Amino acid sequence: MREQLLAWWHGGPGDMGWGPAWWGVSMLALLAIGVGVAFFLTRRQPPIRAGYPPYQPPYQQSPEDMLAARFARGEIAEEEYLSRLATLRGGQSG
Repeated sequence: MREQLLAWWHGGPGDMGWGPAWWGVSMLALLAIGVGVAFFLTRRQPPIRAGYPPYQPPYQQSPEDMLAARFARGEIAEEEYLSRLATLRGGQSG
């Protein structure tokens, strides 16, 4: 039995048998696994922290928007709003 197994594994005279073939198959399998791992690591998306929205830079209000917000809250009167708005836009207050 042992001789038959060795003859199948190593082959007969002048025949290399399946031994070297399994080495080639195993090397191809390892190469495929390595390529798959490299592909997975380079293609996956960065993790998103649960409960947190993606980062967005803070909104920068324009001076006109800030002036309009002050007017809407009632912090400044209409005349002052129009005067400052004209100044911001480059006109003369008047």
